[in-house]
Amino acid sequence: MTRVSTYGLMCGSEDEERLVPMNVKLPEYFSEASLVSPVVVCVCSVRHEDEERLVRDLFRGYNKLIRPVENMTHRVDVAFGLAFIQLINVNEKNQIMKSNVWLRLSM
Repeated sequence: MTRVSTYGLMCGSEDEERLVPMNVKLPEYFSEASLVSPVVVCVCSVRHEDEERLVRDLFRGYNKLIRPVENMTHRVDVAFGLAFIQLINVNEKNQIMKSNVWLRLSM
């Protein structure tokens, strides 16, 4: 026995996303969830490409070795802080401590 279900497919970019109706005949052993997952993958991959393009465009021509100052003779003061969050493991013999910390940086 088959049943007819109506699903939508998200197509296009984020600005012009549209729902395309589809009529699908399914055998009963297929669940509706098995048809939803390809749609989610399709939409996420489009947004992932947009994110990659944004990062690529923002960092085009960026050199991380150049100091962020207007005058190269001026110094850059950076405040550094460490917030201890969690102690995970202590190895007393080798004097190694494993922990989770939050790093605070400010200029």
